Amino acid sequence: MNIRPEITGVWDYLYWNLAKIFIAGKSSIGSGPLWFVFTLYSVSLMFYGVMVITKRIELWIPSLRSRMTVAGIAIASLIAGWLLYKNHIRLPFGIERDLTVLFFFMCGWICREPIKNLSKDSFGHRPRSDTQYTALQRCSGTLLTAGIALISFVLYAFVDNPDPNFSIMNNVLGKSLGIFLASSFFGIAGLIATFIVADKLTNIAPIRIAKGILRNISRNALVVLAVHWWILLVLRIIFKSELDKPGTAFLSTLIVTVGITITIPNKPYHPRPTCD
Repeated sequence: MNIRPEITGVWDYLYWNLAKIFIAGKSSIGSGPLWFVFTLYSVSLMFYGVMVITKRIELWIPSLRSRMTVAGIAIASLIAGWLLYKNHIRLPFGIERDLTVLFFFMCGWICREPIKNLSKDSFGHRPRSDTQYTALQRCSGTLLTAGIALISFVLYAFVDNPDPNFSIMNNVLGKSLGIFLASSFFGIAGLIATFIVADKLTNIAPIRIAKGILRNISRNALVVLAVHWWILLVLRIIFKSELDKPGTAFLSTLIVTVGITITIPNKPYHPRPTCD
């Protein structure tokens, strides 16, 4: 696999795996996406620390709301991650990457309530069964969300500046912090709004099948992560020359999709019972 430095024995293999995981903060050799699992775990621990600090600050300064505190820590975390990137500083366990990712994790926590309000059946929290309002008024929240999704994707396409060296795993964020933030914001907003709208669509067969596929992926995300990487690894080793050709490169996506569909068990979806 052209690994450098060259691995000549068991001890070399163990040493470079341990160094890659615990010093460089990346995946073990041949296990590309597992860095993401470790990052999610470490960022969750860091966020717990943020919550503890936030509660302490609220005790000292009662007028300071938790959202403001978390927002301040999020900005400081992003600045720290960016400065470490710009100065090419690498920390054990990939902490420089965790600081960048933690910013988005905390932004997600701050945006929970607005997203819940956005997902209401009607704008202004009116019940769908209320006959006082027209159909347009009752689905105004869904239409607003669809508009947000469309605008977000258009703006994402406008501001995004693809960089071949971009890598969250290595905390390589691109040349401009503004473009990095804008493209990330519009991309995430577009995806969230799209999923909210999709959840409200009529449950006809094609939509029901699509929802089932997405639910299955979400329930088995870690398994999908490992299986898709293993399939790509095999393709790279055996069919690299064929898949490097422009006309056949897209086949890897089809092969991965079929492989995951066959591998991942597709259990029927049973929503949890709700109490009136």
